[in-house]
Amino acid sequence: GENSKAGWSLPGMIEAAVIMNKTAMTAGNPYTHGQNVIGNGVFLWAAGWNPLDTKNFQTVRSAGKAYVQWSKAEKEGKLVSQLDLGTLTTDAGKTINIAEEIADPIVRGIILESNLMEAEGLGALERLLERADDSQLFLKAVLKGAKKVAQKTGLAKASRLYMAEDDVTKLSYYLGMRQKGMSRQLAALEVSRRLPMYSHIGRTIKKSRQWIYPWMSFPVEAMRITKNNLMDNPMRQIMLFHAHKGLQAMAYPFMEESSQGIEESKRNLPMWGQRPGRTIMTPFKDSNDNLRSMTLNWLPHTAMLPGTDAPVHPVSVAHHME
Repeated sequence: GENSKAGWSLPGMIEAAVIMNKTAMTAGNPYTHGQNVIGNGVFLWAAGWNPLDTKNFQTVRSAGKAYVQWSKAEKEGKLVSQLDLGTLTTDAGKTINIAEEIADPIVRGIILESNLMEAEGLGALERLLERADDSQLFLKAVLKGAKKVAQKTGLAKASRLYMAEDDVTKLSYYLGMRQKGMSRQLAALEVSRRLPMYSHIGRTIKKSRQWIYPWMSFPVEAMRITKNNLMDNPMRQIMLFHAHKGLQAMAYPFMEESSQGIEESKRNLPMWGQRPGRTIMTPFKDSNDNLRSMTLNWLPHTAMLPGTDAPVHPVSVAHHME
């Protein structure tokens, strides 16, 4: 109304102030970069995809190299479909062309356009400038000035680094799912269920960021992801929460042993299996008619069943028990 006619638009000014404040406090803070990298790793870990696994780590490296090459090429105006970003091999022996994957609009929308800086950082500042009409001269001047400040202070470069941290994480997980045999659409959907999608949050949260709490997006997304993990992989998620007593109680109806007998079975485990908060006794028995246990190892992200020859991935354990 009157604010727009005056050329400065109070809502626009507040939004610009929130954007610059969030960008400075996140992309401009080295400590926050560390938190972002660790946080993304935890999300992958909770999804059952260990980025430190030998095969997965190679996928992360390939995704990182491809992302750097793609970013440079896009600045030069080259089409991603014209680039050689390398290939990966699926578990079935098929070849995945990374450039073709990134060129897919669905993949780009989910993976490369949903990070925090694009949705709420300098990318949002750019969109705000595009929306400002010619009558909002003061607002436009402030937004252009903010862009120049970001460029001169290195905030824009730090923002791009923050974007890369999110994008490489999503691209790595996406390519990892493609290697497992998922289609592009299914792999992109899996990424959206396990990692933050800041550009897809609801309108109420978007408005609340401006007037109530600027950092509301992350906890909301974290709760959404946790809900998805609980729905899709309840066994693994309960183990990650170290809610072993609740999980053990759920197993009681399927076991012939009393609670005292189960606790005695735990005490008879090897020392490496006697981990409070990490080990439960399952209803399954080995060849000696002893109850098998399930233990969560923090690193690598595996669960081990005594009596087997190798660690078993938590997803496999969950499926076996269900």
